[in-house]
Amino acid sequence: MANHKAHVLPVEQIVIGSGFEDSRLKPDQAIDFMRDKWATERATICAMEQDTDGLDIDRLQDFATENGAPNLPIIALSPKNYAKATMLAYNEKGYATTDGKLAAEHGLILARRDPDLERTHGPKITEAVIAHEIGHAAAMPTVLARVDVEYKKQLFGGTNGRVSGKLTRLGFHEFPRDGAVTGHVFEEGYAERLRGKYVREQLGMARGFSDLSVEPTPLDVHVTGRRDNQDFLNGTYGAYLLGQMCEINADLSDALRDARADISTKGNVVDIVDSFEPDMYDNLNKLHYYDDRDTYILTVARAVSAVADFKKI
Repeated sequence: MANHKAHVLPVEQIVIGSGFEDSRLKPDQAIDFMRDKWATERATICAMEQDTDGLDIDRLQDFATENGAPNLPIIALSPKNYAKATMLAYNEKGYATTDGKLAAEHGLILARRDPDLERTHGPKITEAVIAHEIGHAAAMPTVLARVDVEYKKQLFGGTNGRVSGKLTRLGFHEFPRDGAVTGHVFEEGYAERLRGKYVREQLGMARGFSDLSVEPTPLDVHVTGRRDNQDFLNGTYGAYLLGQMCEINADLSDALRDARADISTKGNVVDIVDSFEPDMYDNLNKLHYYDDRDTYILTVARAVSAVADFKKI
């Protein structure tokens, strides 16, 4: 366990939240507590039985390096162990059925070996999931966490303080304590572009895992790959839009990548995106796929149209 703690990739930037005015706990003590908690959880997850059969981990790690991401441990788990790992890390059951997760606080990439998915497509589809999470991992230098002390009333009066730590920023994603999550189009779009790149260039699958169409389309590589759901992955829309923008202004590719390493350069991304249409960045940045899918898709579609019109000028 100590070995895993020693190699944990730390969350360098941690801000102090609320609750400390009523606590004898000092902010530095709370930060140390959360670092130890994340390290202990990391060690427990790393000690779980892993399932990497058929996965080309070296190819994935090389892909991470080539695309500016740190070589985080890739932890591939059975669905049962994946559910345990995500519950341990986040105390939320909702993550149990996701295909993969960047556990940024723990410095790990988690992947779920879905037997139904791999029965149809083999281990390559799990590698594609991991490639998407590598896209998020490229933003590890921008990670910002927040530590709070939360109080809950006890049965016989008084309160019980509990230290909590959560991400408030990962790349273009921002997770305010109160308020809507922002940055979905750009963060998920960037990660999904990397997934598409891996599928096409490393796996040699120009159409990905698509059964959608007779004739190949640019979006084929981004479908879920599930027989019961051949819909596009939620990052598809942002990925396609960013791709169209990068075709017109190649500087955007470098600006997106630079902002993964240094969030202070995000202004360059904003300027390029707004060059296609005033306020385009802000209008896209406030969208969140799971809050209002229809508005999300329509707004991105309008942006794609605006970019196409710009190209004609």
